[in-house]
Amino acid sequence: MPKWSGSSHCSQSALYPGIMIANDVLFAAVYVISLVFHRCGYFLEWNIIADDEAKKSIEAFEKNEILKMRKEVFR
Repeated sequence: MPKWSGSSHCSQSALYPGIMIANDVLFAAVYVISLVFHRCGYFLEWNIIADDEAKKSIEAFEKNEILKMRKEVFR
């Protein structure tokens, strides 16, 4: 073991490996893109209901489900 001490023989110092720089750049790019999408309103909720009848039936279904949950809680 004594012959191994201090024998790394590095000719260059790599302070920050290239893959770590690439990882940081990729993270920053995804973060900036998500900020741009958020500012443009891309992440807003989309309403895909085709007609008013479908919307009424969905609202009735949700109301019925809420009433069922309330009944189960208060039993």
